[in-house]
Amino acid sequence: MTLPPAAPPPGPLDGIRVLDASTGVAGPMAAMYLADFGADVVKLEPPGGDPARSRPGFAMWNRNKRGIVIDPADPAGRARRDAFLRGADVCLFSETLDALSQRGLDPESVRARNGRLVYLHMPPFLPDATPWAGGGESAAMIEAGTGVAMGQLSFEPVPVDLVAPFVLYSQAVWGATAAVAALAEREASGAGQTVGVGGLHGMLQAMPYSLVLIPGARFEPRASGPGGPVPHYRLYECSDGRWFFLAALTPAFLLPVLDLLGLMHVLADERLEGDPMAMGLPQNVAWAIGLLREAFLQRPRDEWLRLLAEIGCPAGPVEDRDNWLDHPQVRTIGMRAELHDPERGRVVMPGLPLHLAQSPASIRTP
Repeated sequence: MTLPPAAPPPGPLDGIRVLDASTGVAGPMAAMYLADFGADVVKLEPPGGDPARSRPGFAMWNRNKRGIVIDPADPAGRARRDAFLRGADVCLFSETLDALSQRGLDPESVRARNGRLVYLHMPPFLPDATPWAGGGESAAMIEAGTGVAMGQLSFEPVPVDLVAPFVLYSQAVWGATAAVAALAEREASGAGQTVGVGGLHGMLQAMPYSLVLIPGARFEPRASGPGGPVPHYRLYECSDGRWFFLAALTPAFLLPVLDLLGLMHVLADERLEGDPMAMGLPQNVAWAIGLLREAFLQRPRDEWLRLLAEIGCPAGPVEDRDNWLDHPQVRTIGMRAELHDPERGRVVMPGLPLHLAQSPASIRTP
């Protein structure tokens, strides 16, 4: 007799009711985090479904949620939606305040009917009075405006469009964090509140290293090819056409690498004067990258990874998406999740990023 799998223990947000009326990526992903930690999340969709349903990531952003379809033009549908809002602890919206006000869903109107409600507002830009207010979700525009795209330059001093919209992922993390903080404050005050987390907020918070300004200091990006600007901390191609990342960031790692490559003689070069870290000086970068690139092209990738591991130098393979989700490291830390989605069938996705010993998160339903 095969017993059904045991139900996971209640999560830390067990008993918290959430209405997710957001669209796109950031809002639904923030609600996903709340659901992963045990909240009862209801995904509200219009007739015909959320426009984001066609995106592959939709199955992940909306896992652990129940779904309802409500026609806002139908009085009975609006009454059902309002009933959910009156009984919710948290609600999420991603439209502009102007659009929400026209439908009576602005924070003041909604919270007037439920004073304990945490109203999480997650549009691309906050507040509506800002110059860019009213635009749709656009990670690329935020990356361009903040200079992040310019910081990714490779072959030429021109901006690069980032493939992954990590600004939206950062906004999602901060949205979920802010909602939990507001719930914690409610324990003391007994009242909910409105919380705003815009996409621009997410980007600025995610990039403190690149966006901190110091008087007199200038950021002068320079093209360095696809591998990166630091010769001993970058991507390299091998003889089999596969790539790996070399992380010889300090002399303790770099000197054994030079010895392995048969390049110890370059330390006598007047450009280095015995200091291996001088390879990273602007005037030496192209020369040093050329030396290492030529050396790493002499063997296949797996052989280099084995040799680098033997000398204790950090290095890792460049994997495609499918291989990475099957990597032993990902499996070991529990970040590979697989479930059956009723629309897509078998879906493999990243798992749960945080582990609470007494009240762990869980993936219960697609």
